[in-house]
Amino acid sequence: MKTDYIIASLLGALWLSGCASTDSKKSTSLANAQVDALTSRNLDPGECGLFVWAGEARRFILFSQGGQGAVLARGGDEVALSAQTRADDGDLYGQIPIQTFSDPDGKIYDLSLSGSSDLAGGTRYTAGTWKHKDSEGWDVVTPVYGLSTCRPVA
Repeated sequence: MKTDYIIASLLGALWLSGCASTDSKKSTSLANAQVDALTSRNLDPGECGLFVWAGEARRFILFSQGGQGAVLARGGDEVALSAQTRADDGDLYGQIPIQTFSDPDGKIYDLSLSGSSDLAGGTRYTAGTWKHKDSEGWDVVTPVYGLSTCRPVA
């Protein structure tokens, strides 16, 4: 149970790390953005995962388990992604902060996380980009940040 508290605390700290705002326009934007976000993910004992959120809206957009693939929030749906390339062998928690994914239709997505710092039970990435091309061929670059963590075996 203590590990659940640690993981929840890490995720909560990352979630709350930005500036708070009472601007109603910003609050409305945040509420609308939640529609295109992943549902929460739980790690089983011994499992590791990379959680990625999009910029100021703090939308949970990507969950990856290294070589086991990833899940992306897109257009209100959850889309399975396959890892295409790896930039390295991953961080201390077995996750890969720089890699390329593809969806079932062949669309390519590039993830690049940086600004890593160690936390108790994880690695926090304070900066990054999520890149892909839109339907008209334009590059779309979304600022992201993430957390790589493992749930300890009891």
